Amino acid sequence: MTHAFQRSSEWPGSCGDILPGFELANLMRSAASAGPDRLAMTDSTGESVSFAALAARVDAMAGHLTDLGLAPGETIMISGAACVSTTIAVLAGLDAGLDVALAPLHPPVAALAAFAARTGASAILSHSSLGEYAPMEDMFEAAARTTCVRILCSIGPGLFDGAVDISGPYRGASHEGDGRASRIATFAPGGAIVWHEQRTLALAAIDLAHQAHIGLGEPILSMLAPVSFAGLVAGPFLAAITDSQLHLLGPFRSNDFVAAIARLAPAHVIAPGALAGPLAEAGVLRRDVLASLLLLDRTGEARGALAPIGVSEGVAIVDLHAFGEQALIAECRGADSRPLPPARTPHMIEIGGRSILAARRRAGPGPVQFEGEAVSAVQERP
Repeated sequence: MTHAFQRSSEWPGSCGDILPGFELANLMRSAASAGPDRLAMTDSTGESVSFAALAARVDAMAGHLTDLGLAPGETIMISGAACVSTTIAVLAGLDAGLDVALAPLHPPVAALAAFAARTGASAILSHSSLGEYAPMEDMFEAAARTTCVRILCSIGPGLFDGAVDISGPYRGASHEGDGRASRIATFAPGGAIVWHEQRTLALAAIDLAHQAHIGLGEPILSMLAPVSFAGLVAGPFLAAITDSQLHLLGPFRSNDFVAAIARLAPAHVIAPGALAGPLAEAGVLRRDVLASLLLLDRTGEARGALAPIGVSEGVAIVDLHAFGEQALIAECRGADSRPLPPARTPHMIEIGGRSILAARRRAGPGPVQFEGEAVSAVQERP
């Protein structure tokens, strides 16, 4: 067991009830209680929040959602970028007892509308503007194509005509979560919708921390928006599990990356696999700059499609194999920097004195599939 699992004494031995109370909002609230003034999250827009400020903003947005008549058990759809405000919206929805359906930015409006309709979303949350792009315009058009969406909400920055601004202070009574373990839905390639239990995502984050040797309090820089299985696990859930500062960087700009690394170094960096070569050429694969480099591979081929990187000067290289929206399998490369097949050896984690199967490759012919407590299996095909 690594030091990433120091909380294991609080976890029960029953696999069926694993991680009660370890939903994402509860994890963040616990961190706020332990050290409210510590820096929790930053992003490339310059936004920076302490754990206390994060908890306050989540509580305020959850209050706004409740006051809008959204009841526990209803679904909201969130489409957002890799930034603090998207993460706060996700946390607020979960804290209000709502199921949260997550969609990436820039998909066709028809796909957004279909996702909202098939998840039964009562509200759509997104940014008023991101530079010259106004996501809320797409959300309005998507909502007009459904019969279930009744509210459009802006999570900032700024206002948008016709959308309710829920990014500001809340003057109602302090919000209290109802204790419901809300689910999260993500949109898979090919149109499938995958529903995730929060404990599945938490276990995937624990396995990731174990495989990548990420310890408590070590800074994490993620270039993935928290609107996918990989983005959630390697972002908010990983930061919550390891009690670490999270910096969200998106879209990628070299100046923003250099500035973030200068402040966080050495940090664990999560990046698309396509950036491996440029980062190596830039000379940042040094132990004084990166604690590790985690490279996302969405090919789903499980054949080590990512190329060797060459000399990494002591930096651990970890491949993150994403299979649809159901699994994220981390494998640390060997001394030769060559990728290894995902979960050739079953991934086991120790919790409360028990060994739990996180993920293993399912035997048999056909497409590569995985099973385990850190794998989501419930999905609805179009």
